[in-house]
Amino acid sequence: MLIFLTLLFIPAAVSAEEYEDFHGTWGTPQQCAREPIQEGGTVMAEPIEIGPLWMRQGPIWCRLSWFPIEEREDGLFSGAQGFCGEDAVRGYWIGMLLRGDELRLRWDFFRASEPLQRCPVS
Repeated sequence: MLIFLTLLFIPAAVSAEEYEDFHGTWGTPQQCAREPIQEGGTVMAEPIEIGPLWMRQGPIWCRLSWFPIEEREDGLFSGAQGFCGEDAVRGYWIGMLLRGDELRLRWDFFRASEPLQRCPVS
Protein backbone atom coordinates (compact mmCIF):
# COMPACT_ATOMS: atom_id res chain seq x y z
CA MET A 1 0.00 0.00 0.00
CA LEU A 2 2.83 2.38 0.83
CA ILE A 3 4.38 1.80 -2.60
CA PHE A 4 1.06 2.62 -4.28
CA LEU A 5 0.71 5.87 -2.32
CA THR A 6 4.31 6.81 -3.13
CA LEU A 7 3.77 6.18 -6.86
CA LEU A 8 0.61 8.29 -6.76
CA PHE A 9 2.60 11.42 -5.96
CA ILE A 10 5.67 10.88 -8.17
CA PRO A 11 5.36 13.14 -11.22
CA ALA A 12 4.74 11.16 -14.38
CA ALA A 13 7.42 11.36 -17.07
CA VAL A 14 5.38 13.16 -19.70
CA SER A 15 6.30 15.89 -22.08
CA ALA A 16 3.86 18.72 -21.55
CA GLU A 17 4.23 19.71 -25.20
CA GLU A 18 3.31 16.24 -26.40
CA TYR A 19 -0.16 16.44 -24.79
CA GLU A 20 -0.69 20.16 -25.34
CA ASP A 21 -3.58 19.60 -27.80
CA PHE A 22 -5.59 18.06 -24.95
CA HIS A 23 -4.84 20.85 -22.46
CA GLY A 24 -7.33 23.62 -21.87
CA THR A 25 -10.84 24.27 -20.61
CA TRP A 26 -13.52 22.11 -22.21
CA GLY A 27 -17.27 21.98 -21.85
CA THR A 28 -20.74 22.22 -23.25
CA PRO A 29 -22.10 25.74 -23.79
CA GLN A 30 -23.82 25.49 -20.38
CA GLN A 31 -20.59 24.41 -18.67
CA CYS A 32 -18.46 27.08 -20.36
CA ALA A 33 -20.96 29.76 -19.29
CA ARG A 34 -21.10 28.27 -15.78
CA GLU A 35 -24.89 28.40 -15.89
CA PRO A 36 -27.05 26.85 -13.15
CA ILE A 37 -27.50 23.09 -13.62
CA GLN A 38 -31.24 23.48 -12.98
CA GLU A 39 -33.27 26.58 -13.75
CA GLY A 40 -33.29 28.80 -10.67
CA GLY A 41 -30.71 26.59 -8.98
CA THR A 42 -27.59 27.61 -7.11
CA VAL A 43 -25.24 24.83 -8.27
CA MET A 44 -23.40 25.86 -11.41
CA ALA A 45 -22.28 23.66 -14.30
CA GLU A 46 -18.49 23.54 -14.43
CA PRO A 47 -16.21 22.96 -17.42
CA ILE A 48 -13.39 20.41 -17.33
CA GLU A 49 -9.88 21.84 -17.15
CA ILE A 50 -7.01 19.65 -18.35
CA GLY A 51 -3.38 20.41 -17.61
CA PRO A 52 -0.10 18.51 -18.02
CA LEU A 53 -0.53 16.33 -14.90
CA TRP A 54 -4.06 17.03 -13.69
CA MET A 55 -7.70 17.46 -14.62
CA ARG A 56 -10.42 19.15 -12.62
CA GLN A 57 -14.11 19.87 -12.79
CA GLY A 58 -15.20 22.36 -10.16
CA PRO A 59 -13.94 21.14 -6.78
CA ILE A 60 -13.00 17.63 -8.01
CA TRP A 61 -9.35 17.14 -8.97
CA CYS A 62 -7.68 14.19 -10.70
CA ARG A 63 -3.98 13.48 -11.02
CA LEU A 64 -3.28 12.14 -14.52
CA SER A 65 -0.81 9.53 -15.65
CA TRP A 66 -0.93 9.80 -19.45
CA PHE A 67 -0.93 6.99 -22.02
CA PRO A 68 0.76 7.39 -25.41
CA ILE A 69 -0.99 9.38 -28.13
CA GLU A 70 -2.31 7.54 -31.18
CA GLU A 71 -3.18 9.19 -34.46
CA ARG A 72 -6.43 7.62 -35.61
CA GLU A 73 -8.59 8.05 -38.67
CA ASP A 74 -11.06 10.16 -36.67
CA GLY A 75 -8.57 12.21 -34.62
CA LEU A 76 -6.01 11.99 -31.86
CA PHE A 77 -6.59 9.43 -29.12
CA SER A 78 -4.95 9.26 -25.77
CA GLY A 79 -5.97 8.49 -22.29
CA ALA A 80 -4.83 8.60 -18.75
CA GLN A 81 -5.20 6.84 -15.50
CA GLY A 82 -6.84 9.41 -13.27
CA PHE A 83 -6.66 9.33 -9.50
CA CYS A 84 -9.57 11.48 -8.42
CA GLY A 85 -11.07 12.60 -5.17
CA GLU A 86 -10.46 14.43 -1.96
CA ASP A 87 -10.89 12.31 1.17
CA ALA A 88 -10.93 9.01 -0.70
CA VAL A 89 -9.01 8.62 -3.96
CA ARG A 90 -10.57 6.51 -6.70
CA GLY A 91 -8.87 5.42 -9.90
CA TYR A 92 -10.41 5.79 -13.36
CA TRP A 93 -9.29 4.98 -16.89
CA ILE A 94 -10.09 8.03 -18.99
CA GLY A 95 -10.06 7.79 -22.77
CA MET A 96 -9.76 11.05 -24.74
CA LEU A 97 -10.60 11.45 -28.41
CA LEU A 98 -9.82 14.82 -29.95
CA ARG A 99 -11.43 15.59 -33.32
CA GLY A 100 -10.49 19.06 -34.44
CA ASP A 101 -11.69 21.28 -31.60
CA GLU A 102 -14.06 18.69 -30.11
CA LEU A 103 -13.07 16.49 -27.19
CA ARG A 104 -14.92 13.39 -26.05
CA LEU A 105 -14.06 11.77 -22.73
CA ARG A 106 -14.79 8.13 -21.96
CA TRP A 107 -14.68 7.28 -18.25
CA ASP A 108 -13.49 3.74 -17.53
CA PHE A 109 -13.83 3.36 -21.32
CA PHE A 110 -17.58 2.72 -20.93
CA ARG A 111 -19.42 5.97 -20.25
CA ALA A 112 -18.78 8.58 -22.93
CA SER A 113 -19.32 12.27 -22.39
CA GLU A 114 -21.15 14.38 -24.88
CA PRO A 115 -18.77 16.25 -27.20
CA LEU A 116 -16.99 19.09 -25.40
CA GLN A 117 -15.78 22.27 -27.07
CA ARG A 118 -12.98 24.56 -25.99
CA CYS A 119 -14.38 27.24 -23.72
CA PRO A 120 -13.66 30.84 -24.70
CA VAL A 121 -10.78 32.32 -22.73
CA SER A 122 -11.86 35.31 -20.68
